[in-house]
Amino acid sequence: MNFFYMDEMGNFTTFLAWDKFNVVKTVPFDSRYMFFGSYSDGYLLQYDSSKPWVNTELGKNSSNPLLLATATPHIIRPSCVLVHPNNDLVLMSGGPGYGKTGGGLLIWSRKKYQATILNHTQLIENHATHSMVLHPNMTDVLIAGTTIAPGSGGQQLATLAQLYMLNLTSNQIMWKMAPLPGVAYYYELIVAPQTGYVYGMTDNDIFFVFNPNTMQVIHNKTVAHACVSQGPHLFVPHVNGKEIYLTLSTGIFRIEPYNFTLTMVFTSKYAMCGGVIMKSGWFYFISNSHVYGFQLFNGTNVNPVPSLSVQPPKPSPIPSRSITPKASVSLWKPQISSSVWNPTNNRTAVSLGVSIFERNIVGFCGVIVVLILMLCNLSINI
Repeated sequence: MNFFYMDEMGNFTTFLAWDKFNVVKTVPFDSRYMFFGSYSDGYLLQYDSSKPWVNTELGKNSSNPLLLATATPHIIRPSCVLVHPNNDLVLMSGGPGYGKTGGGLLIWSRKKYQATILNHTQLIENHATHSMVLHPNMTDVLIAGTTIAPGSGGQQLATLAQLYMLNLTSNQIMWKMAPLPGVAYYYELIVAPQTGYVYGMTDNDIFFVFNPNTMQVIHNKTVAHACVSQGPHLFVPHVNGKEIYLTLSTGIFRIEPYNFTLTMVFTSKYAMCGGVIMKSGWFYFISNSHVYGFQLFNGTNVNPVPSLSVQPPKPSPIPSRSITPKASVSLWKPQISSSVWNPTNNRTAVSLGVSIFERNIVGFCGVIVVLILMLCNLSINI
């Protein structure tokens, strides 16, 4: 997979991405660093934007993005990354491995340079954490929404998704509740800066408002369908730090902070699947495999046009893949709760790479065997 960057002139630069970046997270209080959650081995990576891009390799500490930790099999398909303003913790959640039920939570300490992994039995059994925010009044408390969906091929065992609060000091569940009927996913959560309420969207098209102080849903309404991909970006914060917008398939809506009315500010002929507002006032959103953008704050509603109406002068070069598998050692497997992984341990990192390489070799051999059998069958028929 590739990661691309567009400059102010609309020129694209393409980089080789490690695995598939499901979640990309930046934060206003830490503009230097960007964090990725990648599929299919539940990796957390850190990109330092002040340094050149260096393709990620297992065991190579000069990589940028740098591989920090993996949460497999508790998480292989990340859905959310949350960067704590204490400049220490980075949290990643998501769905479990194939055939499994219940996802975990990876808590990375930037100061200790180690990861703690909680499994689903330490959170809410048979659920996976899908969305996360910090409590607006208690920064050591996580507010999260779950999904009851299992890993691909797994069996759904829970019946209703829940909201919960987790103490980040003790890693203990403080509170949990299933406040809304018929919900399988709490897709996304965001804190409204003007009120401290938590806005949320569910898979059955319910926009809701949660009061974290009373732990009650104080408003909910069925809205237009939300077009959701992995790592949702339905809620779009304005760069002024006050307003929150909601991107639905039919358009983008401003959320009134006190009566929760949704006021449409733009409608599109393209299905809108999440977006972002830039400091320049441009709003960019995804529709299928395309990125569209328009000037949101110029007082007019114009049809969106691809990437600032400026096309790159030529196609971006496809980066070469030059990752060479190395000699094997045993595969590192994260332990529950107290597991610690230090990416400076090259021995562990190499073993992970070999595991991926061995899976590819097995798959290739399987294809060869099938072809031989087909040829044998053909010769017999002849």
